[in-house]
Amino acid sequence: MVDFLMGLVFSMALNGESPQACLALNIWHEARGESLAGMSVVAQNVISRVESPYYSDSVCGVVFETMPGGAPAYSWLGDDLPDVPVIRNSIDLRSWEKAWLVAGAFLAHDNPVRFSGLESGVLYHRDTICPSFCRSPYAKRLAQVGGHVIYQESRTRPFIQPKR
Repeated sequence: MVDFLMGLVFSMALNGESPQACLALNIWHEARGESLAGMSVVAQNVISRVESPYYSDSVCGVVFETMPGGAPAYSWLGDDLPDVPVIRNSIDLRSWEKAWLVAGAFLAHDNPVRFSGLESGVLYHRDTICPSFCRSPYAKRLAQVGGHVIYQESRTRPFIQPKR
């Protein structure tokens, strides 16, 4: 039954029918097993991209966006592992539930959650790697939250062109 529900959530996300499903999937894949703060910074990144003219203007659009060169915006979409969350045990289930709740909190219209000072953080990476932008003069390091390092992209030379 859980596998069926996860498949349904994934289908809703792929079809752009549920911003919460899209955001929860991204949180699950990018920060599963992290603290609430670690999951929240991934959600903040997606919301910051939605609010930027350089990215898609919808949560699902940002999550499933293809970057210049054809790579997916988030690594879990190009890692050859299943994209539908696999719930193997109670730890996985609790992690999915937390991802779903964090997504809902960030999408709440009456009291959205935000990290002060990270509103412009549209780039991030795991603290165990350093992609090309982490050494770029066009990316300003803002903070590290959990296992993620967050960057602000320079508007003088954005990594991608404005979409709107």
